[in-house]
Amino acid sequence: MAAVAAHPIVVIGRLDAPETAEFESYRVFQEHGLTITPVQATNQPQTLVSLVAHGIGVGVTNWLAAWSADTKGSGCAPRRRPRRRVAVCWDSTRALTPAARRILQAVTEAPRPAGTLPTRVRNAERGEE
Repeated sequence: MAAVAAHPIVVIGRLDAPETAEFESYRVFQEHGLTITPVQATNQPQTLVSLVAHGIGVGVTNWLAAWSADTKGSGCAPRRRPRRRVAVCWDSTRALTPAARRILQAVTEAPRPAGTLPTRVRNAERGEE
């Protein structure tokens, strides 16, 4: 990560927004004892790739953002295995449509991907409830 931090960095977020420092791209550097000062930020993964392609800097973003962007002509390398909490959310005050019920049923009945744990189990392991 130090080798990446030595370059100008382009990230997802806004340069002037305090919450940007909580984004995954900042946290991964913090976990390695590094502080970054990005040269540019955007809220669009495709714009990040375009900025990188035009030589503005090295782009750092989460796997989902990189996956959703067209990275043809650009190098894209994961720095660590993706870790992300995923949830199914719905408005419990409104009835679900038949299609929404089928999707919710399929998600809740599908086998969990290898290496994942349900939230309650993961929280219990950390002493949380």
